[in-house]
Amino acid sequence: MKQLTRLSQRILGVPLMMEPRKLDVILHVLSPRIGVEAPVVEAAMLAERNDRKPYAVTPNGTAIIDVSGSLVNRMDADAMSGMTNYEELGHEVMDAATDGRIKAVVMRFDSYGGEVSGCFDLAKLIRDAAQLKPVYACVDDAAFSAAYLLASACSKVYVSETGGAGSIGVRAMHVDFSERNTAMGVKPTVIFAGAKKDDMSPHAPLSDSARADLQGEVDRLYGMFVSAVAENRGMSEAAVRATEAGLFHGSDAIRAGLADQILPFRAAVAQIEKTVAGMNPISRITAHAEPAEITEEKEKVMSEQTQTPTPIVAEGIDYLAIADLCAIAGKPAKCVEFVQRKLTVMQVREELLKMASDPNVSPEIMSSPTGLAQTITGTLEAAAASLMAASPALSKYQAYAKAVKTNPALYDQYLAANPAQTGGR
Repeated sequence: MKQLTRLSQRILGVPLMMEPRKLDVILHVLSPRIGVEAPVVEAAMLAERNDRKPYAVTPNGTAIIDVSGSLVNRMDADAMSGMTNYEELGHEVMDAATDGRIKAVVMRFDSYGGEVSGCFDLAKLIRDAAQLKPVYACVDDAAFSAAYLLASACSKVYVSETGGAGSIGVRAMHVDFSERNTAMGVKPTVIFAGAKKDDMSPHAPLSDSARADLQGEVDRLYGMFVSAVAENRGMSEAAVRATEAGLFHGSDAIRAGLADQILPFRAAVAQIEKTVAGMNPISRITAHAEPAEITEEKEKVMSEQTQTPTPIVAEGIDYLAIADLCAIAGKPAKCVEFVQRKLTVMQVREELLKMASDPNVSPEIMSSPTGLAQTITGTLEAAAASLMAASPALSKYQAYAKAVKTNPALYDQYLAANPAQTGGR
């Protein structure tokens, strides 16, 4: 019963980014135990994949990350099979994108979507990872709703002839058990404080106020969904809204602007590996274009990007790679700490993954320095700005890493003046 209560709370009365047929499947399975009429569903929809494994790496250095089943923010210990959680996917994307042995990341989609919570954060992480290494989406055979938001964040979207993309919409459902309770002679008594505390109760009809609030939240999330897809795909928001949460398969997905090329999964991987062949795995170029589309001018620019910036490697430490790792992990301030501790790239990756999985680690907040700390910080910022002016390809965090390397004593003074920044070591 504990498990059913948790699942009911995650699907009833809350906005979902899930293709409606998949929600019907979940209700079909739960209906005998939560007292609702079982929706009629297709037999094929009941076959949910539940064989999720850690990502694989091809001999040519391509990471294959599986995105299948119903998507949830975090996995409960007693959750049903056939689910994939955003937290786990985030760890895999970050790990693959920062692994020096991997040249490209392929996310293989077969999902009808899922929870809103956590999805937008993962989509942003995928976009950030694509700045470090090419990240591709292969729709094989479904990327609907929340799954499509993730796919749209990738550098390029491949779709099979039968693959489907879209369902760009948000849905919420309320179930009213009040008439059933009356027929069974059950009369729930709810004690609460706060006018809205009992909104969305399944033991009473949905009030006009609660309906308006829920519709407002659905509309807000829909606006976020539309805006994110428009930005990710280079489309207008009007064009995204014009899809009306429809499902687009094969060439229709391309015409709608939701996919770039029709190729079956294995052929797409082969083309991707041909595109990134010879690339330095740590390279920051995204290789969005296919070889046939690369003009002579683009080829020259890509060649220059491949050569600069040159990683700063000393004592076995790749400072620029560490800066990128920290930026992708959302812990940019940790970069200077890791540099001072002289951690290797592998050690930094392990620490960041450990921090990401620790619920006790709060988001990093940089305090505003004053006095001596402000002077020291200003000096570091000036040094970083000078480096960025000399090498425009350097990011802010890369420049800070290089500034710290060349001014270790200055950073020691900074830590002394900012004792709060020494925590978490």
